[in-house]
Amino acid sequence: MPWYEPHPTPADLSATLACSWTATPSGRHRLVPDACVELLWLTTGPVIVCGPETRAWTFELPKPTRAIGVRFRPGAAGPILGLDISRIRDRRIRWAELTSTADEARLSGAISAAIREGADVRAGVRLLEAEVRRMSQGRRRGMESGNDGLAESVLASLSLPVPVAQAVIAAELGLSPRQLHRRSLVLFGYGTSILARVLRFQRLLSVTSMASDMPLAQRACRAGYSDQAHLTRDCRAIAGLTPTAFFAEYFPTFPDMSDPFKTSASAPLRLIA
Repeated sequence: MPWYEPHPTPADLSATLACSWTATPSGRHRLVPDACVELLWLTTGPVIVCGPETRAWTFELPKPTRAIGVRFRPGAAGPILGLDISRIRDRRIRWAELTSTADEARLSGAISAAIREGADVRAGVRLLEAEVRRMSQGRRRGMESGNDGLAESVLASLSLPVPVAQAVIAAELGLSPRQLHRRSLVLFGYGTSILARVLRFQRLLSVTSMASDMPLAQRACRAGYSDQAHLTRDCRAIAGLTPTAFFAEYFPTFPDMSDPFKTSASAPLRLIA
């Protein structure tokens, strides 16, 4: 059994969440940036919000810790949480910092009770999904930094193998480059150049999952790197490892799901024979 298992989200949350998941981590694991925000609960008690990352990080939890979580699509968490996502970039914070100690205790207690009574960790997942659903009511409207389709437009442009330049994206959206940068920080946690770098690395992981025996230089080209040296620089900067060392330990966190956010639905990645 894999230690990490993703689950499809309810239809009404499909535009907000990339997936829900359950995990029983054992040992040390390295997670790489994916432009997502996660809301998760640990059997040790806390409810945690993981902000978008700019570089990989490792973790190791005491046995037999179990975890459940929901993964927000890039750009979706800020309007739901009422938060400038750049505030939690490369940070992991307690739910109480965004709500209250009482609210975190309420949610953690409800999840603990649901899992204990139902003996099904998925019962806790449903409570996290319900929390997202509850917070989304009334949050999307009237928020100055709200999504209003901008996140999807930016992701579609940057998910192409040759990303669209920031100035072009801004012009298409009727914004100045400075305005686009400011709104990207609020929605994604970082500007379009870093977002493009993260998405390019995720495209590399998608290519690798489909064709792991393909030579690395060819995978780099398919993912949008100018050459293998470009990939090596990005891999060292993001993962802290060479590509060879990274792929020797890498595992996909979407093993049975079809790349739900890393590649634009309007421009799906295709391997060309």
